[in-house]
Amino acid sequence: MKILFATMEVAPFSKVGGLGDVAKALPQALAMQDVAVTIITPWYRSLPDRSPLLRAMRTVRRTTLPLGEEKVEVSWLTPEQPINGVELIFVEEPRYLSRNGPYLSGGDSTDFPQEPAASVIFSKAIVDWALGSGRNYTAVHLNEHHTALAAMLLRQTPHAPPVVLTVHNFGHQGVYDAAVLPLLGCRRATSTRAGRWSSTAR
Repeated sequence: MKILFATMEVAPFSKVGGLGDVAKALPQALAMQDVAVTIITPWYRSLPDRSPLLRAMRTVRRTTLPLGEEKVEVSWLTPEQPINGVELIFVEEPRYLSRNGPYLSGGDSTDFPQEPAASVIFSKAIVDWALGSGRNYTAVHLNEHHTALAAMLLRQTPHAPPVVLTVHNFGHQGVYDAAVLPLLGCRRATSTRAGRWSSTAR
């Protein structure tokens, strides 16, 4: 069994709350049961200073992903060796995603006000890795609203692996204005009903 575990934070590298603890403990527990687990998480620019384990990274994949009408360059990085039996894949996208830490409340709001854009890019990077890395994952485990958009994108893809979405904190639901939908690749439906959107994604 091969599991892709997607999370915005993971202890001890980018832990903010309980999600970071789960993202460390659950994959390690699964690895002890002979489950091959890959954690995919954003690359934050402060990570090399926080952990010496992340100072020697190699790029394993690079591409451009659409963000509305824009194209953004995305790289997937990994340490030289698995950590505690778990493969770590970090998604680097300098403009929106790879800021100082996971959340705007951590002090990045002046430099990086694009929280919806970060979630969209990360979700698309999860899907691109799940389908394009050649790992043939048994399932993709998404965590919290930051990764939930990946579930829709995977569902639209034939032969994509099944998805589990875990919501750890219902107090944070990622409720954004409908204006964020074009970033995902959705377009307005040809309808007179105001605010209605199609779910067609590029």
